[in-house]
Amino acid sequence: MYDSLPYAEDQKQGGFKHDCIDNMYYLPEGFCLPSETYDNLFPHQRIGIQWLYSIYRENKGGVLGDDMGLGKTVQICAYLKGLFDSDQIKKVIIVVPATMKSYWHAELSKWCSTAPNIMMFEDKKRTEREKQIRTLKKKGGVLITSYGMVTSERINL
Repeated sequence: MYDSLPYAEDQKQGGFKHDCIDNMYYLPEGFCLPSETYDNLFPHQRIGIQWLYSIYRENKGGVLGDDMGLGKTVQICAYLKGLFDSDQIKKVIIVVPATMKSYWHAELSKWCSTAPNIMMFEDKKRTEREKQIRTLKKKGGVLITSYGMVTSERINL
């Protein structure tokens, strides 16, 4: 499908292509974003998503970094939305400083609302945390946790 579509106005070879019939933007191998997500991204965020997806396809890792306030969180949320919507992932664990968990939850709820579950892994009772892990494994979704919880729950995660 990707090969038969025209490039989006702001894109060049290897970039997003636009399907005006379903109003979606595509990258190779099925990655897709609805226009309401794509249109709300800055050009540098679109490039960041392309790069993240290219290293994902190559089974490599990378670090997304720039100055504060340029939208890294939004890029990751939109990127995850594309992966979830194209059925390329089922579950994700996001590790952030404890003070940022609520912020990430809000941004994921806004930008990646189609993820099956968006849960904050907190200092609740152990049985509640185990229930969240079972839900993630069974139904998929996003689990947001802190560095401290990863070290204390490393066996369960």
